[in-house]
Amino acid sequence: MVLIRKILPFVTPIVSAILLELLIAYPLYLYVWLGLLVLAVFGSVWLIIKGEVHRMPFYYLALFPLFFILSVVFFMLFVQNPVFRHLCVAGGALMLGIAMHNIYTFIREPFKYQPYALENIAGYINTLTLFFSIAGLAYTKLLLNVRMVVLMPLILALIFFISLQTFWAQKVNAPRLLVYAGIFSLGIMEVSLASLFLPVAPFVQSLIITAVYYFFMNITSDYLLSRLERESVQRYAILSVIVLLAVFFTTRWK
Repeated sequence: MVLIRKILPFVTPIVSAILLELLIAYPLYLYVWLGLLVLAVFGSVWLIIKGEVHRMPFYYLALFPLFFILSVVFFMLFVQNPVFRHLCVAGGALMLGIAMHNIYTFIREPFKYQPYALENIAGYINTLTLFFSIAGLAYTKLLLNVRMVVLMPLILALIFFISLQTFWAQKVNAPRLLVYAGIFSLGIMEVSLASLFLPVAPFVQSLIITAVYYFFMNITSDYLLSRLERESVQRYAILSVIVLLAVFFTTRWK
């Protein structure tokens, strides 16, 4: 069992990559591949933490990598370029492997664990989950002509869940955490509402929303943890502005 647990961080992303490639080759069996993906991620995390006293609940450790890989699948459903599809598979498997490695180290080898490693990777993966999910919803709106009144509650629920996951990862224990997450989600939803009407490709719309989310999520987390400083705000702002400027100057506006 010790050996099995040790190789899981390497086996799980490989199995996930194979399942994603099978999804590309045999899309009619979508639900089969999705079921196996859920089983692979949940089963791996469960085996890693089984019988071990841990500081984070199972559902947190299992949900953030699971929702990430499912968001990759959702995004891939709308990708036509085969090369880009395979890049999504490789990138998704790589990030899943990093997450599984940090979960294993956090639970089984705490003497090797780098402080805040799991918190940081969870934050990055949650940000990528938001990007892939919003892009998928934007493509759904465009291709299926879904009304915004139907789409916005889904986006609000998505942002609320991801922001709550990120706050937990950062160990934010504010007494009104649900209220903060709700207010934060409403603000990002307003940005989403405006961005989804921009005359650009859906993945560009999602990139704009994700850049704004990244900036405000980081300064909100720092504020709730009483570690907000001018230098960190400047760093988050510069990175977000660079992404937004790159989008505005390189995107072909319709």
